[in-house]
Amino acid sequence: MKFTIGYIDHNKEVYDKYLGKCLSNLKGDFDVIKVSDKNKPSFNYNKIIKETNNRYVILTHQDISFSENLLLRIEETIKRTPDFGVLGLVGVDNLRNYKWSSIEEQFEVQTLDCCFIVVDKNNNILFDENTFDDYHLYVEDFCLSTKKNTGKSCYTLYISKNPKKESFLCHHSHTIRTLGGRWGRYNEYKKKLIEKWGEVKTT
Repeated sequence: MKFTIGYIDHNKEVYDKYLGKCLSNLKGDFDVIKVSDKNKPSFNYNKIIKETNNRYVILTHQDISFSENLLLRIEETIKRTPDFGVLGLVGVDNLRNYKWSSIEEQFEVQTLDCCFIVVDKNNNILFDENTFDDYHLYVEDFCLSTKKNTGKSCYTLYISKNPKKESFLCHHSHTIRTLGGRWGRYNEYKKKLIEKWGEVKTT
């Protein structure tokens, strides 16, 4: 199973500290597509999905770190849940509960956080570049669109969020720590999400 790992080139210091260091040690079959941050995430992620020839596409932020066996854990998740919509590190279920990836258990969620997701290109779903043309809630919209158009659900991964574990995937929340969880135009895009989908649960 070969993966494409796509990310937006935004902060070299953060990349070198987290994602870049982990990519250099990552085991498995993968290629990497880096795109410029001159365009917004929805446009960039669609570009990555369209460019790759691989079925499974990982879309990640730069403030993510992971163990060298990350791809093996994702493969295991796909084998257990082959008919998935979107996989991710953390999401929110229908009861507004946060669900993090775990090595022992998988959770079905309504939406996933944008920090790290796995997309099946065969689902033929793209990001909504027109409505979600900024840095907020584009992945949540993508999850809801995937569910509506394919009937497939979103799930967490079979991997620990604890960086002290042998198999881990960790989000270091650089933006939230520096700008807060509702920075920029978040409230505007939350309103757009509700107008499009009704009352939904988001991270």
